[in-house]
Amino acid sequence: MSNERPDPPVTTSELRKDIDRGKTGDKVAYPDPAAAPLGTDAEAGGNPPRPAEIRTAGTRPTAPDVTPIPGHPESGGPPASSVMRWVAWAAIAVVVLALLSFVIF
Repeated sequence: MSNERPDPPVTTSELRKDIDRGKTGDKVAYPDPAAAPLGTDAEAGGNPPRPAEIRTAGTRPTAPDVTPIPGHPESGGPPASSVMRWVAWAAIAVVVLALLSFVIF
C-alpha cells in the first residue's frame, strides 16, 4: 500500500476537499466551515499558491490511525442511530441507578 496519492490536487479547492475528507492526514474526515476558503489570503496578498506547491501539500502521507466520526458518511464510522441508541441506554441506566440510590438511602 503506497502512501502517495495517484492524483494530487492542483487547485486550493481540490486540496481543501481532500483535507476535509481526511485524505491528507491533517485531520479526521469532517468538513470545516471557513470564513475565507483555503488560499484566499495568499491570493489577496498577491501571492497565490502555485500548482506545484498545492500538489506538494496534497501528497503528504495519509494518517493510518484517523478516527472515524460516528454518522459521518465519508468517515466510515458507525451510523449515528446506533451511537444515539447507546447514548439513550446509558442515560436510562444513569436515571435508574439514581432512582434506586434515592429509594435505598
